Amino acid sequence: MARKKEPAFRVDDLAGANEALREMAELERQISAVKNRLNKRLDEATAKALEESAPLKSRYELLESSLEAFATLHKQDLFKDRKTLELDFGFLIFRQSSRVDKVNGKITWEQIVERMAEKGYDDGIRVKMEANKAAMMSWPEKKLAEVGATIKVTDNFDIEVKQQEPGLTQAA
Repeated sequence: MARKKEPAFRVDDLAGANEALREMAELERQISAVKNRLNKRLDEATAKALEESAPLKSRYELLESSLEAFATLHKQDLFKDRKTLELDFGFLIFRQSSRVDKVNGKITWEQIVERMAEKGYDDGIRVKMEANKAAMMSWPEKKLAEVGATIKVTDNFDIEVKQQEPGLTQAA
């Protein structure tokens, strides 16, 4: 189906601008109504899907935990010389992983970083370097040019459509 090109709307004076804003406000209300109907249908469909899939998910999780218990119980026999056991419908996999963790819950990562800094363990501290654009706004143009930056000034046009009809007051 070929798309029709919208006829041009020409604004010649403030009355024309006002008419365009009135029509835009009406269009926003119509668009909002369409979105609200869509969101309602999406919410209903999502709730229905969650309700229908809940017993399936519950069964899946039960099977998953049963397989984990079986594999853990028979780990010495099944995974003696391998990390992966291939079965007809999938794989049982044991992978060993390591991570750095706190010794106890009383210490925070901030305290750990402070201790590393005190001891000079800088290789354990990550510092993210990035431009401080707010500070650079006060720099002279010459200083900005030295580092390959400049301040760009732009005129930005915006339209703000009133959400109520003219002459009506909004209840507080």
